[in-house]
Amino acid sequence: MDNEAWNKIGGSLMVQTRSGFSFSICVVTLLSFSLFSLFAIFPISENVKGLPSPVSSIETYPTYKCVKLTWNTVEGVTEYKIYQSSENVTDVSEMSLILTILVVNSTEGLDEDTSNWLFYEIDGNEYPGYIKETMFETYLCVPKDAERISFNSTNLEVGVKYYFAVTTVDSTGENTDSPIVSATPTKQEDLRPKRDPTPIFVAIAGIVCGYMAIALYFAKKEKKHRIAYLYTAPAMIGLLILTFYPVAYGFYLSFTNLQGDNENSYRFVGLEMYAQVLQSPDFGMVCLNTFIWTVSCVVAHVSIGLALAVLLNRKMKGRIVYRTLLLLPWAVPSYISCLVWRGIYDYDGPINMVLEVFGFEKINWLGTMPYAMIAVISVNIWLGFSFMMMTFSGGLQSIPEELYEAAEVDGASRWQKFRYVTLPLLKPTIVPAALLGFIWTFNMFNVIYLVTGGGPSGQTDILITYVYDQAFVYPFRYGFAAAYSVVIFFMLVAFSLFFNRISRGMERAY
Repeated sequence: MDNEAWNKIGGSLMVQTRSGFSFSICVVTLLSFSLFSLFAIFPISENVKGLPSPVSSIETYPTYKCVKLTWNTVEGVTEYKIYQSSENVTDVSEMSLILTILVVNSTEGLDEDTSNWLFYEIDGNEYPGYIKETMFETYLCVPKDAERISFNSTNLEVGVKYYFAVTTVDSTGENTDSPIVSATPTKQEDLRPKRDPTPIFVAIAGIVCGYMAIALYFAKKEKKHRIAYLYTAPAMIGLLILTFYPVAYGFYLSFTNLQGDNENSYRFVGLEMYAQVLQSPDFGMVCLNTFIWTVSCVVAHVSIGLALAVLLNRKMKGRIVYRTLLLLPWAVPSYISCLVWRGIYDYDGPINMVLEVFGFEKINWLGTMPYAMIAVISVNIWLGFSFMMMTFSGGLQSIPEELYEAAEVDGASRWQKFRYVTLPLLKPTIVPAALLGFIWTFNMFNVIYLVTGGGPSGQTDILITYVYDQAFVYPFRYGFAAAYSVVIFFMLVAFSLFFNRISRGMERAY
């Protein structure tokens, strides 16, 4: 290489060296890029836990005393925990855990949440979350492929500033390094004009004055027992106001088109609501469900109750103990029994555990048909047979023992004694009890509502629960629900008359 060429290279090197600032920037840039690549591939910490995206929005949701939180999901997270505090805090450990959201691979065996306070998004579409109930706890769940989650914290105090944080749980545990956000719930303005209560007060005043006028008229005619009308007046007025007036008002509503969005502009429509009831596509299914539900339960109640009453009517050791134990299903509040049975029939409950032990597949008792109907019928049978047993036991005590002794002298067998002595003399007890049980079961709301909620998709709804949904779930079809209630009333009246006529149950047996 000649000197001239060497000088050119050396000159360029000298220039590059002299501009050391530019050279340093290049070197630092290259090193930073290399380190960033290494950190991206190999995390510098031992195990980096999943961090939730900062809560993308927190707002006072357009509902009474509610705050809505929204965040993006994080890959690899198995749980989200939501914390809340009404005091100004700087750390999640100072807040209260209000909800745990499970991330599940499959929604099979879970009930869809219809309370509208947890939503998730998949491909831009929004869905309600799922409920998973165990014997000891209830969880809200979202599928693994959810992209965004929204949660509504309700029943908050108006004007108080609340602080929230969303943490994540993965294979390494819970990460509490989450941002804390805040919002102040406000009371939603009621834009609907308030209804004038004057007609109600006028109706109540008319009931009181009308009854007093009638009572005074009869008291004037009957001098001997005049004071009795004064004594019975409070009870009769209360009965008229609390029972007969609501019934009469329900009849009136059944001839109107009253609905949640026309409370101040509804009108009289005659028999239109009754026509809608009879033409409703769900009417046949709900009536069939009610028939299956009522007949199955009443037959089981009467059969089991009568069998146990006859069995315990014999002289045997521990009879009082057995009666006490068999009375417990009826003595325990029904809502407690319903919730316990719901846990027993849960997808992860004891019944499915037993099935798995014996090699059978799990059954979604509360989420598929006909298992859901079997579940609610069995729960109601459990609740009702005790009452029938005690009623029939009282009736058996009134049958003279001499009749059984005479039948035994004539060589009658146990079945003949039951057929020709017990049943005829117990008939005045069985028929009214069965009729009362039929009416109770026909209108049994709490078992369906607490065990299945009418699910799946309304397939275990009976008439009374269907009416509740129509009246108190959007769009609040009060007139339609009132017409349905009147139809139910006449169904029960017609059945009662028919049942008494064919059974001649109110006649005394001699």
